[in-house]
Amino acid sequence: MAVQKHDRYAVNRLRASAFFTWLACTLPAAICAQFLLAGQALLGGLCWSMHGVVGGLIGLPVVALVAMAISVSYLRGLAW
Repeated sequence: MAVQKHDRYAVNRLRASAFFTWLACTLPAAICAQFLLAGQALLGGLCWSMHGVVGGLIGLPVVALVAMAISVSYLRGLAW
């Protein structure tokens, strides 16, 4: 019998909460917005402060995802 190093998400057969899924789906959109704002700051004359604000806000969903993956028992398999 093998010892499991971490919980397996598939075994629990529980789905991630809607908030967790929503946070995970917003990350690619926020990263794309970062690239767009960086390009606009370089080539379009937009100020760099918007790029910095969006970059700082990207940290919030990342911290929330990590905290939920560690603290919620059925999401613990995603924490590894």
